[in-house]
Amino acid sequence: MSWKSFTAFKSKPSIDVYPNLPDHITWARLFLGLSYGMLLGFIESKQNTNLQGVAGIISGLLVIIFLPMGYINLYLTAQTETYKNLYIQGVNNGLALMLLIWITAFTIIHNEEGFALTKGTLLTFADVVVSDDKSATHSMTEEGLSDNLHSEF
Repeated sequence: MSWKSFTAFKSKPSIDVYPNLPDHITWARLFLGLSYGMLLGFIESKQNTNLQGVAGIISGLLVIIFLPMGYINLYLTAQTETYKNLYIQGVNNGLALMLLIWITAFTIIHNEEGFALTKGTLLTFADVVVSDDKSATHSMTEEGLSDNLHSEF
């Protein structure tokens, strides 16, 4: 069977009539993960959103799980007992794709902040290493480490 069976209203598919339904549900969940990941990546770039962090992950997981389940039960009215693991088929793939796209979109939008963080970190590290402070230099040498170790015991 083809995608035509996936869009047929109240077709009541079973494993005998439509064996590709789990594969098509996986593709639908991948599409939902891609779409929702892009939505989260671009929405989170605005400061007035509540879909950040764990809330974004949980809402995405709910969309990826329950939209296809509703489609299977309400639109297709599939005979789900004939399929094995139909309700969880492709959930992990959709969630992984959502996270990948979300992180990538957010990183692309906020690349200046990433560069500023990297530059600040490198400059701070360079200041510590090149510091003229004798105690800081002494504490980072082997002698300074052994002195600190012996003074604690």
